[in-house]
Amino acid sequence: MLPQCFHITKKRGVYYYRRRIPMSPNGEIVLSLRTRVFRLAECRASGLDQEFRRLIQEVTTTDKTDLPAILRTYLKQRLDRDMWCRAETPNAPIFASPVPGKSHASVDLEWIEHELATARGELASRAYSHQRPLIDEVMEAHNVPEEYRNALAHGILQANVELWETVRQRTLGNFPSVGEAPLPAKKSSKPAVEVPTGLPLTQVLPRFLDFAEKDKGWRGQTLAQNKASYRMFEECCGDKPVAAYVKTDLTKFYDLLRALPQLYSKSREWEGLTLEQIADQTKGRDIPRLSMTTIKRHFSALGVLFAYLKRRGEYSGENPAYGFEFPKKGRARHGRDMWEGEPLTRLFASPVWTGCLSKDRRSRPGSVIIKDDRYWLPLLGLYRNGEGTGSHQADWTGGRGADCSR
Repeated sequence: MLPQCFHITKKRGVYYYRRRIPMSPNGEIVLSLRTRVFRLAECRASGLDQEFRRLIQEVTTTDKTDLPAILRTYLKQRLDRDMWCRAETPNAPIFASPVPGKSHASVDLEWIEHELATARGELASRAYSHQRPLIDEVMEAHNVPEEYRNALAHGILQANVELWETVRQRTLGNFPSVGEAPLPAKKSSKPAVEVPTGLPLTQVLPRFLDFAEKDKGWRGQTLAQNKASYRMFEECCGDKPVAAYVKTDLTKFYDLLRALPQLYSKSREWEGLTLEQIADQTKGRDIPRLSMTTIKRHFSALGVLFAYLKRRGEYSGENPAYGFEFPKKGRARHGRDMWEGEPLTRLFASPVWTGCLSKDRRSRPGSVIIKDDRYWLPLLGLYRNGEGTGSHQADWTGGRGADCSR
């Protein structure tokens, strides 16, 4: 029988050092002491004990992460912002645009119900990646170690559900008592209203775009598209100090984008009109609107801008460009027309199959046949599932007089 000595055990004649890891029910450390002599094992175990206590103390003293406090702060900030928006927007919807014939509360409730259902779905499926930008922002603001990412993400999804449940009750008129309401402290007979100050958007953008070109590598089409996003946002919400933009500004921009025609910037019919005038003139007309993919791209550009401003301390609170939904209407291939007869014959009579000029000039007639993906994929699509007309017209587009695969 072994003498009374903690953290030492014996297996097949060899002594081992064994200790449980604090705050980990199933975690333990087992190390061979590489001896069959108890006194030597006891001496080595004493040294390991000292090192173990030192490491445990170092971990517990340097890791100051308090996830419950971080999540309480996050939820409080969101709820405080909601109360502020309610106080600053009387007789108007908070989250959506006014709809004739509907009360402001009913319009907001439709938006809130959608957000609440989305938040519950994300929590139920633990879809942490859906809120990745927000989680990154909270981790950076509170110096949360990477090993806490999933725990923080789960807490944020849970806080989002509680947020929208509370906002829903507020919209229905169910507020706490006056004693519990978050009223501002009375400092004087004339309470001062804090007006955001700082540089306006048009003066901040040149510096930000210079940063984006040098550090993010924005070039060509990406740079041009993002500049257009910022111009449209300025036209919609005004050239205000960047700290003055709130969620309702982004909501207004979101609703405007959804109302714009797909060809608003190309058709001569709307030349010289503002974005709001175009949206008003085309309201109720059965014409294609901007796709959710395009709207998502505009908001992605704004999200990068506000994240940059937050890192520099020029914007406080959560990123107002985050949290919007960009649903798609099913799969794009549904409802496409099959290619048959003459269009199909014309397709396979193009230079890709009859002979092109060179690899870089696939649409010019010539004597070169390159049997790569452009050559084989249409043929495979033609005969997939044993069907002779399996190609869809929406899968092809014209390129310099020749039909090409997308």
